[in-house]
Amino acid sequence: FSRAAREWQDRERENRLPEYRRAAAMAKPWHARVEGVKKKISTLASKDAESDQEELHRLRDRLIELEQSPIIVQPLPLLSYEDVTPAALAHGLAIGWPSAGLFSDEAGTVVGGHGMGEDSATSLLALLNILWDGRDFVPTRKQAAVAELRGRRFSAFLMMQPDLLHKLIERGARHIGFLARFLVAAPSSTMGTRTYREPPAGWQALPAFERAITRLLEAELPVDKSGADRGLAMRLNPPIMALDPAAKRAFVDYHDRVEIELGQFGEFEAVRDIAAKSAEN
Repeated sequence: FSRAAREWQDRERENRLPEYRRAAAMAKPWHARVEGVKKKISTLASKDAESDQEELHRLRDRLIELEQSPIIVQPLPLLSYEDVTPAALAHGLAIGWPSAGLFSDEAGTVVGGHGMGEDSATSLLALLNILWDGRDFVPTRKQAAVAELRGRRFSAFLMMQPDLLHKLIERGARHIGFLARFLVAAPSSTMGTRTYREPPAGWQALPAFERAITRLLEAELPVDKSGADRGLAMRLNPPIMALDPAAKRAFVDYHDRVEIELGQFGEFEAVRDIAAKSAEN
């Protein structure tokens, strides 16, 4: 079912590659000029000689001029991540395609691999929480790479074995609200019943499905035009869809009925984290 998305991504990356390479080539000398001006400013500032003040002001004006006209390299489409660290995911999403997802049918490689220690796993879960919220995120840790998450939309689909899920819960996945943000399904195993069947002659609905997916991907992204005018990276600004009055009443009624049962001795007291997010989900 992901074939149409993969084919669109490959096609678009190939089509956009010449422009991407051109912009990347233009960006290199721009960065070199910026760093060169900064170095000259630092050298003159350290001398603190009165005769150098005029040149220092000229260089500062030049730096402002350069930084107000950055070369923005528009990213190539990348719709999905699979085996990735928290830092790589945050940075890739921040500077890359603004709409993507984390899709893995072996989630153990993502949150339970040998290179994924307890702190790293917790960092990934916390990052997915932020992305679920859809809010802006600016890392402030000194050692963190600059990766501002603004105007991003993200999906996550993780399949894992039950024992890994229990390990995540033990590590605090539920405590930080990770499970509450997911729609969890645990279907019964079909092992022992999967006798051989000839494949169908043709899935007539599949081509129609793939055409629909392609049409959606080819639609223009709702990008913040003002941000592009200011030289900012591609940021999404999707329209907000409002509930009609009847749907709003149904939502409020469900939300309030659940909320009442979160209290002491309530029906959902033992699953407050899940229940409290169920209205939003």
